[in-house]
Amino acid sequence: TVAQQAAALEGLRDEVARSREERADRVREARTEATAPLLVAMLDVRDRLDRALADARRRRDAFERRLRPEPAGAGAAPDETGDGPSLAPLWRRLRGVFGRGDGALPAAPDAADGAAVMRALVRGLELTLERLDTMLDEQDVREYACAGRPFDPGRMQAAGAVIDPQAVEGTVLEVERSGYERGGRVLRTARVRVARRASPGAR
Repeated sequence: TVAQQAAALEGLRDEVARSREERADRVREARTEATAPLLVAMLDVRDRLDRALADARRRRDAFERRLRPEPAGAGAAPDETGDGPSLAPLWRRLRGVFGRGDGALPAAPDAADGAAVMRALVRGLELTLERLDTMLDEQDVREYACAGRPFDPGRMQAAGAVIDPQAVEGTVLEVERSGYERGGRVLRTARVRVARRASPGAR
């Protein structure tokens, strides 16, 4: 009958729709699996950029301290950062990039040169890190919280223990490497240090 044919057609349409949805799910799953190693590599690059940015900020601040006038009667403040000697290899690399012709960096930096270059370097690293974070965000990559939470072996790697009689045993006290997830699935486990009440063998 016409009603039976209509019902059969409707059932066929539903089956085709389910098949398309299942195929789309498989394609999305395959893409997720294929891009995971690249995203993990991007996270490793992000960690290195973050460390480089922290070091560049420290060097910039050291140069800017040298530009400040000393108070009357005060001697030169000791440089506790060790930035003077350690800047030489970086400066040589920068000169290699920018050349040695007109407008090139001088053979050795004074405080003003050093501060200007380090400010530019810090800004460049900040912009690069911001762009990388945007790319990760577009891929639904999210950092998940670990500090202060119970150790979770499915989301964390134990890098060691911290003896703290006041802390709850097994609580994460330090995060050495952040953990990230994507779509609710762990993309990169966190590396953490957890609380212990006493060292092994202690009485």
